[in-house]
Amino acid sequence: MQTLKPHERRHLRTQQAILDAARKLLAEKGVNGVSLRAIAREIDYSPAGLYEYFDSKEDIIHAVNSQGHERLAAEMGRVDTDLPGPEYIRGLGQAYIRFARTNPDHFMLMFTTAPNGNQLEQFMDEQSSFPILVSAIQKCIDEGIFALHPAGLYAMTLIFWTSVHGLAMLELTQLKDSGIDFDAINDIIGQTLFMGLISQNPEFNPQGK
Repeated sequence: MQTLKPHERRHLRTQQAILDAARKLLAEKGVNGVSLRAIAREIDYSPAGLYEYFDSKEDIIHAVNSQGHERLAAEMGRVDTDLPGPEYIRGLGQAYIRFARTNPDHFMLMFTTAPNGNQLEQFMDEQSSFPILVSAIQKCIDEGIFALHPAGLYAMTLIFWTSVHGLAMLELTQLKDSGIDFDAINDIIGQTLFMGLISQNPEFNPQGK
């Protein structure tokens, strides 16, 4: 592992401080309430000095979102890929909800803040969580659990993503502090979706007979 020089470590610390300040301001005031001057004030830095790290406010917000997706992917990446397909996907769903639960502000920003009007490139980036979900569905296809749906691999992945994501969003918003066992609901969703997709593969016999 390469050892960073002192000035490189300082650069990274300042860059992270900028992102942390921007994330805080976004959570408190939204996109319109964030400016380079406000970010600089949060970290006691010169507004002009921010251009050494980012080209614009939009560039900073994009970086905040990208970092969130990378952290979500890292959380999901801790799930054992050697697990059987169904257990692997269940573990990914649990990791997704766990990340949302422990990083609520960042999670909400990732999916509601898009200064350029399009977040698709962040979702599809190789360091994002979506490719992990795609590989999990492909794993189930390779194991003979699912048949490839005519709509395609991405469509199958979106079924799982939208279900788990919707559950996470409800826990953070309308159903916050409701006392509902969202982990149990996640298991039910997983079982229901699995049975629906398994039914698309008439050759799969869950009893192994």
